[in-house]
Amino acid sequence: MLISCPKCRSVYNISADRIPENGKKFKCAECGEIWMVYPSSLSDAEAEDMPVEDEISTDSQQDAASGSENTQNTEINEDINEDINIMFNRLSHDTKNLFSSGNSVEDMSVGQKFKHYTLNNISLYLICAFLLIAVVILGAKLFYVYRYDVVNAAPWLENMYGRFKVESMYRGKDLVFEDVQVKELEDKDRPQIEVSGRICNKGDKTVHLLPVKVSVVNRNNQIEDEVVEILPEHKVESGFSVLFRVLLDYPSDFNSKLRITMEDVLRDFNE
Repeated sequence: MLISCPKCRSVYNISADRIPENGKKFKCAECGEIWMVYPSSLSDAEAEDMPVEDEISTDSQQDAASGSENTQNTEINEDINEDINIMFNRLSHDTKNLFSSGNSVEDMSVGQKFKHYTLNNISLYLICAFLLIAVVILGAKLFYVYRYDVVNAAPWLENMYGRFKVESMYRGKDLVFEDVQVKELEDKDRPQIEVSGRICNKGDKTVHLLPVKVSVVNRNNQIEDEVVEILPEHKVESGFSVLFRVLLDYPSDFNSKLRITMEDVLRDFNE
């Protein structure tokens, strides 16, 4: 079947079965004109262009053959593009079906939605849980390592540490005796010795006070007597001092020595 370009009147020979009923677009290889060709117009084009075919020269026939070949190549390229589009559409549809859950989320019940989002976000949940556990462990470790600083900054947290039986305030650290005096009390019935002075906190943190123990040591370095005095104050802040006073019986040996120490004897007894 012959068709001709409506602009430059170039003639092309095509197969009639390649023209669908709703027509098909063709592009002229000579002038680039695009026009629609329908099956009903094939006979008219053939009748009009038949004399032209007799008059065209050999060169025109070669040009027509070349144009027909280009048209066939164009049609082949269009068919290939259509096949590629169909293939990609099918691949997209299969991929969507592969990752979809069959039913849309809007059509799911509350339980199904919960299960759907839980399964889809299980990796995110695991990561969040791991990070939360890591933060808790790290926070607990820091609270234990720096417990003295924490309680010094917030003394009310000492009770929290105490519930877990964790010592959170230094006991007796950086405490020193100052202005210690020994005085004999004139008492005929019971002669006594008074030991008094100050306990100063030279550190930078609040410290628990320890009981003051005064020991009587004889010339053989043996303890003859000792008295433990529990101070009314339980803590002393940094830079502050606390007064103490201890009474004990007068030693029988005049060459005895007095030893003053701070010892947590009460805690030893409880243990």
